[in-house]
Amino acid sequence: MTPERWQQVKHLYHAVLEAEPSDRGALLESADPEVRREVESLLSSGDSGTDPFDRDVLSDAGSLLDDATARISQLGENANLGQYQIRILLGRGGMGEVYLAHDGKLGRDVAIKTLPKEFSEDPERLSRFRREARVLASLNHPNIAAIYGLDESAGVNFLILELVEGETLAERLKRTGPMLVGEALQVMSQVAEALEAAHRKSITHRDIKPANIKVTPEGRVKVLDFGLAKVLRTAAARPHVRSAGVGLETGDGRILGTPRYMSPEQARGEAVDQRTDIWAFGCVLYELLTAKPALDGRTVSDIIAAILEREPDYDALPAALPVQVRRMLQQCLLKDADKRIPEVAEARRAIASAQAHPRKPILTRRRLVITSAAALAAAGPVAFNIGSVRERVLGTPGPDVRSLVVLPLEDLSGDTGQEYFADGFTDALITDLSKIDGLKVISRTSAMRYTGKEKTLPEIARELQVEGVVEGTIQRQGRRVVVRVKLIQASTDSSLWTEGYEGEMQEALRLQARVAQAVAQQIRGTIRPEQQARLAARRAVKPEVYEDYLRGMYFLNKAAPADHDKGIEFLKAAIDKDPAEPRAWAGLSLGYSRIGHDRLPDAFKLAKAAANRAQELGETLAETYAGLAQTKLYWEWDYPGAEQDFRRALELNPNLANARCHYSW
Repeated sequence: MTPERWQQVKHLYHAVLEAEPSDRGALLESADPEVRREVESLLSSGDSGTDPFDRDVLSDAGSLLDDATARISQLGENANLGQYQIRILLGRGGMGEVYLAHDGKLGRDVAIKTLPKEFSEDPERLSRFRREARVLASLNHPNIAAIYGLDESAGVNFLILELVEGETLAERLKRTGPMLVGEALQVMSQVAEALEAAHRKSITHRDIKPANIKVTPEGRVKVLDFGLAKVLRTAAARPHVRSAGVGLETGDGRILGTPRYMSPEQARGEAVDQRTDIWAFGCVLYELLTAKPALDGRTVSDIIAAILEREPDYDALPAALPVQVRRMLQQCLLKDADKRIPEVAEARRAIASAQAHPRKPILTRRRLVITSAAALAAAGPVAFNIGSVRERVLGTPGPDVRSLVVLPLEDLSGDTGQEYFADGFTDALITDLSKIDGLKVISRTSAMRYTGKEKTLPEIARELQVEGVVEGTIQRQGRRVVVRVKLIQASTDSSLWTEGYEGEMQEALRLQARVAQAVAQQIRGTIRPEQQARLAARRAVKPEVYEDYLRGMYFLNKAAPADHDKGIEFLKAAIDKDPAEPRAWAGLSLGYSRIGHDRLPDAFKLAKAAANRAQELGETLAETYAGLAQTKLYWEWDYPGAEQDFRRALELNPNLANARCHYSW
């Protein structure tokens, strides 16, 4: 499709949508037949709730691609730009194309972003851009994707950028919906730090949005395309608003931002400063918490009208949002820039305060009426004695839970061969909850004793000396996992909180993290920032690999030597399917250590190799350090080294019984 045809399709599509129904047929009939066919195809797609032109990466590519970038596209894979070998096209946007490329000199992958034709043909503008690029290159901050340089080859000017692995927040929201409050705050705290670093150098991003923020597999937040929106806009230009779906354009066609995240002053074409980033920061935080834009509309003109005239629906925010964060969010989204938070540091401090000193969430008047009415209608005055209802309606705190046991989740599949799956999910939940500061969590070994036993919860709680009990069910439905979890006050056998979770099998690790974070919020527990980052960074896992891993650990936790051999075989099978799965390598290290004690001393050498491989893969796991510690203790006779690794294992998972057992020796 040519750039001209692209524009014709866009304009006709929006004209038809905005026309009266009786006039739409005439509009279509008057158009070019090929354009009409494209528009009719879009209209018949059935997805009338979204604008097909509203795509962050592929937006106005047709009208803005220049001849140079078109030439690169025609070259395809393995073309060269100087020392950079082009691998694949990652995306097109109003400011050129972005490629995955390999730097032959330094032996690393980078992102190559070609510059629009207007920069290449205007010496003064290109010179100014180079100066600005040097300023941006000075932003050496862990939460900002680095700019390595600006180069030119075969008439093409291009930026060399850090290649950031992981998924954008836009991709994450599309995949899982809204984030838990704790996770969203952890992400936005890092975004605030990135903006602080830039604002100190008088650099304004101007296009902060979920698609420009990535979370790496290690949990590090990276803000992308930093400063380019500022560089690419002339100070005197006043945008001419078109129904372009994705961006506002100046008269010469340059996109200045993404409408859903534009501040009112930006939408009006006025001069902007760092406060426009603060507005966008608020928009992104709102969207992470609700999975909905703060202000939206069907067309660009509708979105602009909403930004200028309407307020976000603050009742859509989760009830668990701390008061200081809600207040900060509202101050970010004030339409008068002079009344808005003047510095993003204030937003960061509000988040830090909420993380360090969790407070009771506020209740809007609308939620108060709904909650009170529902409670009274359901059970009369007795309902006020039910934990979270009493706290939300009367404002009195529920009981603090300082110790709990996670009972084995009940498997609803009806298949005894699936026991390993429920067992593994329970084990992972215990591990995650044990990271909560000030919370005693009974170990897996003790909890598993109650599998299938007919004892009341108060009896179990008295035997284990805990204040709370977590119980629930788990069921696999094809490739989906459904978990329902309940938190119970042990002394009264009364329910404090119940919630259900559902996700794809490959999201099992993230599902475990969501459950753990939700329990932590209910008991006012504090998960350390580094652990929050690890939970947030949980990656997708291949279902068949994860099942082999769970089977392997299930058999390793049994007593018979034959089961240990079977567990090792399952872990080897997981590694064969995915050699980069660190959990399988860490589990294999424990497996070899176990048979090293029993009957094969040389197995400790294999245990050490497996633990080293787990470390090389970059994920910090307690099982890895437990495996290393045992090889040092029983094979290398390195007692100081063994003690150091045992301590590290127990820092990561205080309830890892294997580590405690061998540390005692």
